Amino acid sequence: AGVGPARAHLRLIQHAFQAGDFSTPAFVHMKTMPGTEEMAARRAVITYAYSDVPGGGELRITTRDASALAAIHEFMGAQRGEHHAMGAGATTP
Repeated sequence: AGVGPARAHLRLIQHAFQAGDFSTPAFVHMKTMPGTEEMAARRAVITYAYSDVPGGGELRITTRDASALAAIHEFMGAQRGEHHAMGAGATTP
């Protein structure tokens, strides 16, 4: 029952992040999340690609820019910590 809303949320996040808008994670966590200022500034070199996966959705965040990559790792590490989850295929820098 929650698959549809989860997929819709990820699609919205994809478009917001691509535009440099990180207000949703700031609202959810009631603070600016680590890495988001750099991700917003470097949005031209970051790609956000959503796809449906069995039972949910996936948002892939990719870049070849070292500064953007460090910010993405910082953001994802903070997200995993805040949500007490490692995530599928999670890696550390």
